[in-house]
Amino acid sequence: MRRLSPPSRKAETRTATGTGTGTGTGTGTDGGTIAYDDFATVDLRVGLVISAEKVPKKDKLLRLTVDLGETEPRTIVAGLALSFTPEALAGKKVIVVANLAPREFGSAEFDGKKVKLVSHGMLLASGPSEDLRLATIDGDAAPGARLK
Repeated sequence: MRRLSPPSRKAETRTATGTGTGTGTGTGTDGGTIAYDDFATVDLRVGLVISAEKVPKKDKLLRLTVDLGETEPRTIVAGLALSFTPEALAGKKVIVVANLAPREFGSAEFDGKKVKLVSHGMLLASGPSEDLRLATIDGDAAPGARLK
């Protein structure tokens, strides 16, 4: 009698960069799972919003300056303007995806100068654009502290 081996636990998953093999049953966007090793590559850090300003002619975008405990603060462009005023964000401790590849958002004019809009990270938030809830952290967590 021939013995059948159980199906492999590894399932093909799609990622933003293509197709790979992981221990999951879904793509991650439909509630599926990803391998722990995949998640471990995401660098989540505490960021302190130093300043924020509306991006001219871009209704949803704010340009934020965020301290991640590095030598220079980062610029992060985020679609938060329908839910937050720039003043409401200054001083907040937020959760940032710190190792996301830079993303260009075109250009805008600030103080009479045309500036390329490049985001160097992503803030975590949930909800519709008009009613976002920002992922924040309480207490004495220092800018740049890694989330575990």
